[in-house]
Amino acid sequence: DKTLIVWCDCNRMAQISEWGLYEIMLTGLLESASERDAAPDLCAELSKLRAESVVAQNALLAQRNLEWAAQLASRRWVLCIILDEFDETFRALPPQALANLRALRDRNRYSLCYTLLVRDTLARLRPQNDVEGFGDLFMRPAIGLGPYQQDDAQRVLQQLAERKHKTLSPSMCAHLLDLSGGHPGLLVALVDAVEDPVIEDAVPQNPLELQPIRNECAKLWRGLAHDEQQALNHLAQDIAVADKDTLAVLQLKGLLHNAHQNSCAIFTPLFAQYAAMQNTSTDRLWVDTDACAVYVGQKKIEGFAAKEFALLTYLYAHLNHVCKRQELLAHLYPDDKLLAPSDNRLDSLVKRTRKRLGENNHAPKYLVTVQSVGFKLLEA
Repeated sequence: DKTLIVWCDCNRMAQISEWGLYEIMLTGLLESASERDAAPDLCAELSKLRAESVVAQNALLAQRNLEWAAQLASRRWVLCIILDEFDETFRALPPQALANLRALRDRNRYSLCYTLLVRDTLARLRPQNDVEGFGDLFMRPAIGLGPYQQDDAQRVLQQLAERKHKTLSPSMCAHLLDLSGGHPGLLVALVDAVEDPVIEDAVPQNPLELQPIRNECAKLWRGLAHDEQQALNHLAQDIAVADKDTLAVLQLKGLLHNAHQNSCAIFTPLFAQYAAMQNTSTDRLWVDTDACAVYVGQKKIEGFAAKEFALLTYLYAHLNHVCKRQELLAHLYPDDKLLAPSDNRLDSLVKRTRKRLGENNHAPKYLVTVQSVGFKLLEA
C-alpha cells in the first residue's frame, strides 16, 4: 500500500529527447496514480502538470513539472519508476538529461528509486564517462532475465498444450523442454510443430527446417551484439573463446551455462545448431559504443572525429531504420536552436564519415542516403 509502481514504456515516447523522457514519466505517474484510485485532487494536479508539458513541449517546463509531480506523489507513496525498453533512450539522451534523473532521485532519496529494463548492460550500451552520476545508481549487480527455469517452463508447456488442444506425453514434454531450453518463443513454435495425434517422432528430426522455429532463433540472434554472436558461433563449433566479459554477459542473459568454467554450454542444442550455421566473419559493420570503436568485419577503423563517431553511434542505435535529417541535426548539434533540415553540416559530416569507412560516397554500402528524408545505417 505504500509503494507506487510507475511503469514507463519508452517505446511510447513521442520522441527520444529530454522532453520525451519527462513526458512519458509524467504520463506513467498519472496512469499509476489513477489506477490506485488516488485522491481526486492529486490526480487532477498530476493531469494538469502532464497537460502543460504536452502542450508546451518544453524540456525545462516538463522537468520542473515532473519534479513537482514526484514530490506530490511521494507524500503518499514510495515511487518505483520502471523505465522499460530503455536501451535506445539511454544511448541517445544527452548527459544532462541523465544527470537530471540522478538529481530527481537525490532530491527524493528515501521515496524514489529507478528500475531499468534493458537488453544489455549499461556499460555495453554507452561509454560511462558521460553518465557517471546516473550510472552510479546501478553499480549493484544486474539481474538477468533469461529463459524459463525448469518448473516454469514445464507449467507454460502444459498451458500451451491445453490451449492448442494437444496432449503431450511425458517423453515428448521432456524433448520439447530440452529443445527450447525454456525460451518462451521457441516453446510456442515447437508446440505448434507437434503433429496431432502425438507420437514420439512428432517433432521433425531437424526443427530448424521449420520457418517459425528458424524465425524465433533469428529474432534472438539479431538481438545480440557482434561479439556475443561471434562467441556463440565459436562455442557451437567447439572453438575456445577467450573474451571472459562477453561470456559473462551471455551467462547473465541465460544463453550460456557455466561461463565461469573452462567448458561452456549454450542453453539449448537447437540454438547451438543455429549459432553454428551463422557466418560472423563477413564484412559486417559493428559499432562498439563501450570501447568507442568501429569495426568492419574483423578490421578496426581508426581516426573518427567526435561528431563522426556520434553520428555512427546514433545511427547504429537505430540500425536499419531511417533517421530523419532534423532528428540527426538535433542530436548532433543540441545547442543550436535554429537548425533547418537543409543544414549542410550534416551532409558534410556524412561524407567525411563515409570516407573514414572507406565507402564510395556515390554508392555507399553502410551509410545510406534516403532521398528527401534522412539517412540509415546498414550492417552489410
